Amino acid sequence: MTGNERESFATSVIDEVRRWPGVETRPLPSATTPGETDGVEFRLYGRQIGHVHRDCSVHLALTKALKSHVVEERLAEPVEFAPTSGWTMFEPLSLDDRAHAVWLLRLNYVRLRRQRLTPQAAARSALIQDYQAALGAVSPGVSRILDRTQARPPRPFPLLGDAPPAASSDRGVPAEHEVHRTADAEPGPHKVQPKGLLHVEEGKRDEHGKGDGLLNDLELS
Repeated sequence: MTGNERESFATSVIDEVRRWPGVETRPLPSATTPGETDGVEFRLYGRQIGHVHRDCSVHLALTKALKSHVVEERLAEPVEFAPTSGWTMFEPLSLDDRAHAVWLLRLNYVRLRRQRLTPQAAARSALIQDYQAALGAVSPGVSRILDRTQARPPRPFPLLGDAPPAASSDRGVPAEHEVHRTADAEPGPHKVQPKGLLHVEEGKRDEHGKGDGLLNDLELS
């Protein structure tokens, strides 16, 4: 892909994933250069859904069952430096691969969201059912694996202190079907404001007089 195509690819993926309920975005720290960024990561309930690197490659950590399935169906590849883990990757070749990058990130989004719901709540959630149907349209086996993942004990929401449980954001899911356990909670990540991430117009400045640096950090322009 050309520089403009990589910019369009990354912006399209970011714009889509950040619309999903509960998703937070923040710069991905570089693993090799302290203080530098190497793309954008997406988080849900304090856990990483996946991330997009400067070269537009997509990485996400799945369960071993999901990883095995998507690798077998050639929907993703294992990460070479972590072959025994759940980490998988997808390297796009053209702008037409945007939909597949979003499909993979949606897969992990649904997995993480289902872990916060009881089986009854997941079955009644229009959001979960709609997203899972879209996943199954590409790979029917994925939906069956996600159902087995739901059979695990639900994970708690990452509440802080003694804050009361939040109501469900899934349509049609009663709050009593969600699991809240403060003692086991994970702290939520710092939320990056969208205006500092997604403006792509040249010369755009924030209230501090600084220009938007995301796409420059991604080396896509």
